Amino acid sequence: MSDKKPTPPYISYKTFQGQIHRLLDEATGTLPSHIDTSALKKMAGSTSNQFQQALRFFDLVGKDYAKTTALEELAKSNDDKWKTLIRPMIQAKYHKHLEVLKSGTVARLKDSFTETFEGTAILPQAMRFLVAAADDVGLPIAAVIKDGIPSNRNAGTSRGMRKAQQPPPANQQSTSTSNQAGFEVFPIKFGATHIGSLSISPEPEETEIEFFFMKVEQIKAQLLDRRKHPKPIPTVPTGKKEAANP
Repeated sequence: MSDKKPTPPYISYKTFQGQIHRLLDEATGTLPSHIDTSALKKMAGSTSNQFQQALRFFDLVGKDYAKTTALEELAKSNDDKWKTLIRPMIQAKYHKHLEVLKSGTVARLKDSFTETFEGTAILPQAMRFLVAAADDVGLPIAAVIKDGIPSNRNAGTSRGMRKAQQPPPANQQSTSTSNQAGFEVFPIKFGATHIGSLSISPEPEETEIEFFFMKVEQIKAQLLDRRKHPKPIPTVPTGKKEAANP
């Protein structure tokens, strides 16, 4: 018998909930038979893995990620029904942590997660998932924990990231669109001039947002370096023009 600890969900709770609803095919009223990577092709790779892991944790998929009746009921549920269905799952999977959540501290909650679950690196995200889930279904949460564990929307946001996320001036604002891959595309304008665009998954995780801004900084450094060390423009040899075809 394996003594390996389970890995708790560390995806955003809202992403988890939203993606389960998006599994439902409105035309047929059913879910894919298996929630494998081909059924999640519009999700970023890391988010897809986190979503599948969360489904396994709550026993919402079977062998080879086959859908379960419980998953189908969640996908078809409205907001009130969702809370009725997910609440007992949370109570069953986190029964050792709910008392700490009710009257403990962030440090005590972290200790309880460390004792029970695998993956210390993902504990902040995993604790945020539980706080968001418990808050959604009305389970009691100590104020010191609720205040001490920020939501995914604000967690880990540095001053630099906050600055980057501020809306641009009115004459530079643009509306995002979605491309065929399901990514949200943000056109970039300087005044009236379109100078490029950025695309990102519609519901990125905190780590993906940080990676995104890191790549933006790398691109910025490359562009500035090109300005300092421009490549010579190849000259086109001059000669007689070709005669036009009669």
